[in-house]
Amino acid sequence: MTPERWQRIKQVFENAAARVPAERSAYLDEACGDDEELRAEVESLLASEEHDLTLLDGGGVLDAFGRMLASEPGDHGRRLGNYRLLHEIGRGGMAAVFAAVRDDEQYRQQVAIKLIRRGMDSDRMVARFRQERQILANLVHPNIARLLDGGVTEEGLPYLVMELIDGEPIDAYCDRLQLPIARRLDLFRTICAAVQYAHRNLVVHRDLKPSNILVTDDGTPKLLDFGIAKLLETDRSPDGDSETPAELTLDGPRPMTPNYASPEQVLGQPVTTASDVYALGVLLYRLLTGRRPYSVDESSGHSPREIERIICEQTPERPSVAVRRTKESSGSGAPEEAFPEEVARLRGTTPEPLGRTLRGDLDNIVMMAMRKTPERRYGSAEQLSEDVRRYLERLPVSAREDTLAYRAGKFVRRHRFGVATAALIFLSLVGGIAATTWQASVARTERLTAQTVSDFLVDLFEPSDPENARGEEVTARELLQHSVQRIDELADRPVVQAALMDTIGSLYFKLGLLDEAEPLLDGALALRRRHLDPDDPELADSLDNLGRLETARARFAEAETLHRESVELRRHRLGERHPELSKSESLLATVLSYRGRLDQAEALLRSALERQRSVLGTEHEDVAETEINLALVLRQKGRLEDAAELYRQALAKSRVQLGEDHPHVAVNLNNLALVLCNLGEHSEAKTLFEQAEALRRKLYGEGHPGLATTRTNLASCLQLIGDVEGAESLLRSSLELRHETLGPDHPSVALSLNNLGKLLYDRGQRRDAEEHFRQALDIYRRGSGDLHPAAAGPLNNLAVALHRRGEFSEAEELYREALAINRQIFDGAHERIALNLNNLGDLLARQRKHEAAVDYLRESLAMYLELFGDDHLPAAKTRNSLALSLRATGRLEEAETEFRALATLRRRLLGDSHRDLAVSLHGLGRVLMDLERPDEAESQLRDAVTIWREQPKARQQPGLALSQAALGRALTELERFQEAEPRLVESHALLRERYGDDHRWSQEVGQWLTELNERRSSPP
Repeated sequence: MTPERWQRIKQVFENAAARVPAERSAYLDEACGDDEELRAEVESLLASEEHDLTLLDGGGVLDAFGRMLASEPGDHGRRLGNYRLLHEIGRGGMAAVFAAVRDDEQYRQQVAIKLIRRGMDSDRMVARFRQERQILANLVHPNIARLLDGGVTEEGLPYLVMELIDGEPIDAYCDRLQLPIARRLDLFRTICAAVQYAHRNLVVHRDLKPSNILVTDDGTPKLLDFGIAKLLETDRSPDGDSETPAELTLDGPRPMTPNYASPEQVLGQPVTTASDVYALGVLLYRLLTGRRPYSVDESSGHSPREIERIICEQTPERPSVAVRRTKESSGSGAPEEAFPEEVARLRGTTPEPLGRTLRGDLDNIVMMAMRKTPERRYGSAEQLSEDVRRYLERLPVSAREDTLAYRAGKFVRRHRFGVATAALIFLSLVGGIAATTWQASVARTERLTAQTVSDFLVDLFEPSDPENARGEEVTARELLQHSVQRIDELADRPVVQAALMDTIGSLYFKLGLLDEAEPLLDGALALRRRHLDPDDPELADSLDNLGRLETARARFAEAETLHRESVELRRHRLGERHPELSKSESLLATVLSYRGRLDQAEALLRSALERQRSVLGTEHEDVAETEINLALVLRQKGRLEDAAELYRQALAKSRVQLGEDHPHVAVNLNNLALVLCNLGEHSEAKTLFEQAEALRRKLYGEGHPGLATTRTNLASCLQLIGDVEGAESLLRSSLELRHETLGPDHPSVALSLNNLGKLLYDRGQRRDAEEHFRQALDIYRRGSGDLHPAAAGPLNNLAVALHRRGEFSEAEELYREALAINRQIFDGAHERIALNLNNLGDLLARQRKHEAAVDYLRESLAMYLELFGDDHLPAAKTRNSLALSLRATGRLEEAETEFRALATLRRRLLGDSHRDLAVSLHGLGRVLMDLERPDEAESQLRDAVTIWREQPKARQQPGLALSQAALGRALTELERFQEAEPRLVESHALLRERYGDDHRWSQEVGQWLTELNERRSSPP
């Protein structure tokens, strides 16, 4: 059969198929005339239409003839303009797609070329092909395959040169990698965005299906094949009077893929953007369940009429129901066990069947997109995508009735990481309380009935009822306050009452509302001590929960006592290898680290980690939490590289197991950034802090106090790289956020005031800094009868500011107060105690109280050496102050020892030309002079002067003048007057110029000059 003959058969067939059966015979009489062979071929095709459903897929009978006619080998290797065809990679109803290469003299490029197939080159098909080219030319989007070029073959047929997409269909991609639900939904939202872009450009795709959505190796989805797309714009008719659609309406069978075709497409009704929304719903159904909503493929044996009935009338199973049969489906790629971690993440509990995860919002989203009537679907692909986003963020979706129970449930789930999921809270309450009361042998009197739980839930969410809320948003804090009012009603059921108090107290704690949490957790523990067995696991839960609270309040001694009791209880009840024991040990180790007992903490964590890994495996969330706690200890011990490696592992695990948009990812980003900042890798740390801040903002919104912590850490990083303005902006933002969300008297507000004060002090805004420190202290002093443990920070900082400007009396009082707080908090050596001791010792030395200063400075130095060893610069400063005070008290040999050790350390750490080394050499030289060893002093002082002269603006620094004077003094003692005089003269002039004649240094050097002249003029 020649192509011309086939073209004639096809044209008559298409025209006949477009008519109702009653009109076809008359049409064939006219169209075929005496050509009985033509009529027989057309009638055969028409008969096949009733049985071959693939006709609607663009295949079937027509495609069979097309394959025969296009099977000639001539296309392979053929040149089209600057391109050479390599091999066929796909074919459709009217065109074939080839991999090709541009190999002209300009450049080489791999491309895809779509070429109209032989036998399909009717005027109408050519016009449709050209329409596709115009559509693609107008669509420039990162997730739509780009049109690169175009041309016309020697036969005058158009071809398209497109971006070559090396990928696989989106459903196959998701199934092969067993992607979790969140990742599938992310990919789906990306496709929705591309479809919405096409719609905004007045294009309806009309053939959205997995084979037209390829995902590349890097996870980028690409939308392909606008071959049957419809333009929505209208053009004037030739007579200029009326408007007609710009699309080229087919006379024959409607091109579509029935498995993804909307009812209006199947019925031949007008096609709008709603048709693409329907196809997106079918696609989402496939991605979530591993199967399609209808089974209307080639093997089903359905006639076109049956297909029409199924698509237009039959309601598909909801995804949560369909997924139960997924394993039995031949096309299945999403068995229930494919997503256990994701299910657990979304539900906040242990892995459970996928159908339970899909039930509810995802069911409703899919079914709304696939509604039979276009007007009842989502109004756009963007609205569909938005509902998916809201589902992922635990917000109410539009695809269901906005009932009170629904809104209340979504409210609590939205705050899962602040207040935990509603289902988890109350299911654990019901189940846990029932178990507890049974274990306590009071089940008969303490059993919480279903009606009690129902009443509690209804009452708890009553404030969010629209009739009560009156348009006001009900906050988590308000809901919890309302729930607390119900607790007293359970006084006759103390075990139940304790469970509620413990749960609600824990929620307050997660919200950062420590004052509200404390009486509830305290009360729960007291009730459980009275009414449960001494080794009941519920009692251990209360001990750990209250211990967490005490840790957050920096009351570490109390926290340690509570966690130790929990550890012993669990060890006695559960045995040495139980995971719950390891969790309690991890909490205890964290407290030990805060108290400065780092070796004990590390040993306990490593022991707990070994048992957890053996029982739970390496990927369990409890294992990850213990690893993070171990990293914290390693960071405190200065083993930053080891800590960074653990944090990197934790970050990688959380990304794989939970997806990119999870709070644990934000926490791990922040932790890793902190260590990198300490390692000096400021650029990477800054990037990670910014990612953590952006993720927390995305997860929690702009008004969540958790953002303040990340912004504060990022500000510290910016300070280290010199962006002081950026750091100040972040610190002010953090202060404002905490003030608005937590109230003006919250300890976190005081923390922000203290941090901002430190930055202002470093910038030279000393008075402003002092005011911030005082405001922070006022908040801490108002908070409770005893000064808040965190007050030690601003106490020390305000004392430093007063110390520097000579307000010694008040500064000393504040230093002593800060030291007392830190001694109470930290058991043994701790960096903060060492800092307080150093500052107090230095202040006493400034007041000439050198005997007292020596005691504090010795203790500070010993503590620094115990914690950090010799190579620690803060310890070097303490050693310098100690050596000066030892000299001042006449303990010259001890002073010499300290100065020599200091000079050796600074030369090793800082090099031979650092100003701090010059300070050490100057001090050593002065002590040697006091010991009447001027020859040794001369050597040290000469080196000091040489270093000072190499410093920028050396003559403006008092160090040069003082070292020069000391050297002149040593030379005088050696009776080398000729060398001594110019040094003393220069020094005296520099000091008088800088400080005036009345300064003690000016007067002392002047006295040395006088002595030199007297000794030189006196007889030997």
